Amino acid sequence: MSTRGPTHYELLSIPPTADIATIKTGYKKIALANNPDKTLHLPESEISQRIKVFKQATAAYEPPSPPPPRPNPNPIHRFTTGRPQPPTNEPWYYAPVTETDSHTVLEFSNSQGWYLSISVSKKYAWTACPVVLSVQQDTRAELNIKLDMRRTGQALASPFEKEITVRITRTPGSRQTALSSLFTETRHPNSKIELSITLATNSTPSPTSLPMQAFDPDFGFLAPFFKEVRATHKMFYPTYPAHAVGADGGVPGPEFPVGSPARALRDKWPGMYLVTLSRGFYCTAVEGKRGEKGGWRVVAVGFV
Repeated sequence: MSTRGPTHYELLSIPPTADIATIKTGYKKIALANNPDKTLHLPESEISQRIKVFKQATAAYEPPSPPPPRPNPNPIHRFTTGRPQPPTNEPWYYAPVTETDSHTVLEFSNSQGWYLSISVSKKYAWTACPVVLSVQQDTRAELNIKLDMRRTGQALASPFEKEITVRITRTPGSRQTALSSLFTETRHPNSKIELSITLATNSTPSPTSLPMQAFDPDFGFLAPFFKEVRATHKMFYPTYPAHAVGADGGVPGPEFPVGSPARALRDKWPGMYLVTLSRGFYCTAVEGKRGEKGGWRVVAVGFV
């Protein structure tokens, strides 16, 4: 009849209720007892066996190296509050992104004369870094910035707050500026939200411009109905946009004139269905700071 061999705890000379620290101490004692320096007087066969025990016991009580950090599965892009130093050699652009508890802010400036900021409320989270034109491209006539986002479910801090605020401090040659906001939600093949903000300048300097625009980029009333794409296109002009409205001051009909938001949507999605808007809703004066006039807004909403 075979006899029972020693248990794990008996080999370590510790009780079965021992904690981790006591178990490690037991392994360390075995490793010290089988140290190769203490086995030189023994036969070769026993030396090999003790060296094997020494290595196993040493590996058991020494803490393993920490595993490499796992990638963050959260698709939201995180931004720091620090700012890098702006470049000095032309051509250059400087586009730091910072975060607060309520907003994500992109500041943009370049060697061609732009200086502006785009603030997005935490109702939207950025899923990638902003996409701006190449540093080598001429942005004096037009600047485009694209943001990939997703909804967070977070409400605005105040009912009077707007989701997007664009502040324009300087333009190339102090030119007059118009602003375009294209909010696009795609359902197929991949669901995503993109906000494209375009700033276009006039060819001559003008004191009339758009120093700030605060707005909600998405009207949202098509959300339950679209199958592929839905879009809200807002265009802000510093003066009355006569070129973008009909003869009666209302929504222009097809073919939509250049400079109207509907024309841009139809050019990008030829089969897009455009929602019928009222005259007052289509083109309206925008209130600026302290009740001053902040320009004019025209809008188009459509879906595929």
